[in-house]
Amino acid sequence: MQSGDPFAVLSDCLTAVRGVNKTDVLTLSSTFGSLKNIIDCSMEELSLCPGLGPRKVKNLYETFHAPFDPTKRKKQKTEAQIESFLSRKVRTKKSVTSGTEPEPAPTSTSTAAAASATKGKEKADDELGTNEEEEEEAGPS
Repeated sequence: MQSGDPFAVLSDCLTAVRGVNKTDVLTLSSTFGSLKNIIDCSMEELSLCPGLGPRKVKNLYETFHAPFDPTKRKKQKTEAQIESFLSRKVRTKKSVTSGTEPEPAPTSTSTAAAASATKGKEKADDELGTNEEEEEEAGPS
């Protein structure tokens, strides 16, 4: 954005609105003359501009007339994270109080493949003559 060019500033401002392009900015600036005039006009006045359909008019009008709350997105995201955390906490607490283990997260490896891999490791240990249980019982050398 160039600070010396008013049209570039206006263009950057208006194209931030969903659906508004540089051609629309040119139409709006030539019709209304300033950003203040664009903001102050009604939906009917905006809809008289060629190239601005009902969706663009609605997006522009709602953008300029919505209450400003800089924390709105942050609050929604934080609330969702808290809710997610609490739901996980409740599930874990229920499994602890009921005496059952929480279910492991699903993995891409199937149970049969995991069992096969375990058997393969045991077979390899037998062939090499090593066994983790024997090593643990013997202790450090």
